[in-house]
Amino acid sequence: MNNANFITWDLLEIVDDLIIHHSKIKSLYLFGSRAYKTNSMRSDIDILAITEGVISMSEVNLWLHDKYPPVDLFLSYDEMNAMSVVNGSVVSFRNTGKYDDLIQQLDAIELWDRERGLSTDYTEWNFQTANNVIFQMSIIPSYPMINFNEALANAMANLEASGIKTFFAGSTWRDISYSIVDIIETVMTKPIKYQRRARLFSFDLIKIYNEYDFQNLIHLTLRPIFRDIEPENVVIRIDGSEKKADFGIANNKIIIETKWIDSISKKAEVIKTLDGLKNFYSENVNVRCLIFIILYKSTIDIDQMLLNYKFSYEKSMPQIIVRFIENMYD
Repeated sequence: MNNANFITWDLLEIVDDLIIHHSKIKSLYLFGSRAYKTNSMRSDIDILAITEGVISMSEVNLWLHDKYPPVDLFLSYDEMNAMSVVNGSVVSFRNTGKYDDLIQQLDAIELWDRERGLSTDYTEWNFQTANNVIFQMSIIPSYPMINFNEALANAMANLEASGIKTFFAGSTWRDISYSIVDIIETVMTKPIKYQRRARLFSFDLIKIYNEYDFQNLIHLTLRPIFRDIEPENVVIRIDGSEKKADFGIANNKIIIETKWIDSISKKAEVIKTLDGLKNFYSENVNVRCLIFIILYKSTIDIDQMLLNYKFSYEKSMPQIIVRFIENMYD
């Protein structure tokens, strides 16, 4: 029942819609302020979904926010990490011995389970929100979706018209990742005009002989823009083993891996490695985009367009961007 002051939301209807739309959901839990019955009419409805395999957040956002604006759905397929479909925030299980799992850590209340059905212990199926609260989806960092892109485009156009050249990496992880790729590709193109009287730092003197040289150039290039770029950071731990990425940005939401090809055998090895790393990183729900930059010697026969297309997956989770780049500083 709705009136001028509040809106009532049927949690039974929300649960039913979620399991109809997304068959990979195994169980649903309520957590946060609504689970603690604070009776706040301005709070989100935080729901944890345990899934079998990855559910695309874009698929959820096609319908959930429009139909149920207060709902913030957190997806988890490993019961170790859960990511919000609304703003990308992550809650992770802290294995300190205090809690057995993420569900217990969140003090979450079971609403529905594939085998057991609806919970018979939970009875508070209706929630109310104040009628004047607007629950807006947010994008990086926290801007409202409504008219944001239009307002940004107008602002950028006004600056350009004034003669001010601007740089904006993007408002989505996908756009930011493509900006990163574009920056690296530009850096690897030697300019026609440059200061030729330099003694120690010159485009004629720069040499890249292995992937570590390449990594340092990437680090030098991206650091002024992405201040939190971190080399050799741990991204995921599986069975006691740690996987370190060459670079992580924004708390590992964007991962950059570099490879070096200087022989036919190395080419075969790198191509074999690409799929394995993609599958490995999919174990971390925090990773939103994985960028592979493969630098190769001009003497190695590489079909850039074919390989870039073959190994890039724009609709996967995480998104995969692959770029083969010829080494111009050989």
